[in-house]
Amino acid sequence: TIELLANVEGNVTLSKNVTINGAGKSYTGTMTINNVTATIQNVAFVKGQVYKHKNTGSAGVITIKDCTFDGQGLNAYAVNVGSGQSLNIENVTAKSYGYGFLQVPSSFSSISVKDVQVSAMYYGFKVDYAGAVSMEDVTIADDVTTGIYDSNYGDKTYAIKNSEISSISIWERSAA
Repeated sequence: TIELLANVEGNVTLSKNVTINGAGKSYTGTMTINNVTATIQNVAFVKGQVYKHKNTGSAGVITIKDCTFDGQGLNAYAVNVGSGQSLNIENVTAKSYGYGFLQVPSSFSSISVKDVQVSAMYYGFKVDYAGAVSMEDVTIADDVTTGIYDSNYGDKTYAIKNSEISSISIWERSAA
């Protein structure tokens, strides 16, 4: 476990299984996750983001909990992660990112989102590939242009419970 003792500005790459405890400190920059298991908790992201390139392998569990994301207009996704075993996001608020809160451009076996509030951005959730997506107690505000955008690369199942979502858009990739 690494605990932040002060606010951090800069980019870091997580190359070992690790827990980042932000201890309420702010983080500005890109936190890149390689093909590892990472837990990121209690971090106040300010113009910061969590990133995992889609070609870095499909191993690893990513957990993001008890965090806030304030993009302050940053043209990025707050969380942009490609390929992994599972993605778990819990007790998170996010606002003011130019692109959106979550983009999943490559495959995750499962995505679980619980107790999340998203506002003031283009996409709430943009999911290309995933096996199963569950959302519980998720609020995507009306000032989010597209609440959930599913580009339908392969079959996936959504389970949505006790949530308020501004809009859902599915782009059917096949002619069928």
